[in-house]
Amino acid sequence: MSKNSGYSLIELSTALGIGLVVSLIASQLLLTSVRDLKVFENRNDLSLRLVLANRVVGQNFSLSGGSSLFPWLTTRIENDCSALRGFPDCNHSDRLTIANQFFNPTTLSFMPTLPISVFDRLGGKITLGLPCTLDSSFSNKHIIVVDSTSTEAFALWTTAINTVTCEVLFEPDQQGTVLNTTNYLTTDFSLGTLSFVRLRTYFLNSVTHQLGYLENTSNTVSFDSNAVQIILENTYDFQAALGYDVSPQNGIISDNSSATDEVLYNAAGDTFASLGGGGAKSSDLRSLYIAVVVGKSIGPNATNALSDKSFQYLDGPNIKIDGIDLQGLHRKINFRNSNLFQ
Repeated sequence: MSKNSGYSLIELSTALGIGLVVSLIASQLLLTSVRDLKVFENRNDLSLRLVLANRVVGQNFSLSGGSSLFPWLTTRIENDCSALRGFPDCNHSDRLTIANQFFNPTTLSFMPTLPISVFDRLGGKITLGLPCTLDSSFSNKHIIVVDSTSTEAFALWTTAINTVTCEVLFEPDQQGTVLNTTNYLTTDFSLGTLSFVRLRTYFLNSVTHQLGYLENTSNTVSFDSNAVQIILENTYDFQAALGYDVSPQNGIISDNSSATDEVLYNAAGDTFASLGGGGAKSSDLRSLYIAVVVGKSIGPNATNALSDKSFQYLDGPNIKIDGIDLQGLHRKINFRNSNLFQ
């Protein structure tokens, strides 16, 4: 370029081209930074959700049974469940019902297990020993009646308390029927125990992606959505399994994802009869396995690689959802009154 002349067309075009390239690089760096920030935000949010999920699992699933209520009488898994009793279809997830000792807010203590003098199953009446430690406030409560050998259990609902004769009137428990080992109307025993319990049924709503529990405090026959408490949002799978220490008992639960190990519902085709190669008893139950998968939308600017991950826990399906960044949690919980060594 001479001193008195301007830029030539070639020089101007070259300068504009270089500027365009620099602008494109800067734009790409900006988009990458935005994408990486989104990835970081997703990871951070999912990490917090996993911490919450771990806390939820620990708080809600470790208290099955208590006192003389053994966990094999108070824990039921409906594996790969369908729509039933008003609950939504599980879409290959599980439904879990847990009962634990009722906490009396008046005495600030757990209600003790009470001995039964007479169980009038046909008359709907249970007579307890005197002096009576109950009052009318214990009507309209969940109870579990257990026979003297701790092999038969029935979930019932108290309708009235006679404090003079110490009699408990009852009717079938609509939510707790899944806990019944047999039909109480065809099972006769005169001695046993009565325990007041809190009863919760945990389930995943696969449409709203919410994990919650039903706590029916009115014994309604129909499903009461107002009695549902949501405990975890953005949940895409909920699986549960049971660990047994089958004879010869050694305090260790074998878990190799097969139909003949000592975990029920950790492999396709699992049956109680095949546990540990056969010979399992209900009283061999020692632990509960819980798995959840949580996720978050990655948004249009995030890398698609985030939604390429998949998770499969226990005997559940393989979970992979386009546009959703997933993280999973798998935890083993030892029941508090099972004497598990490890």
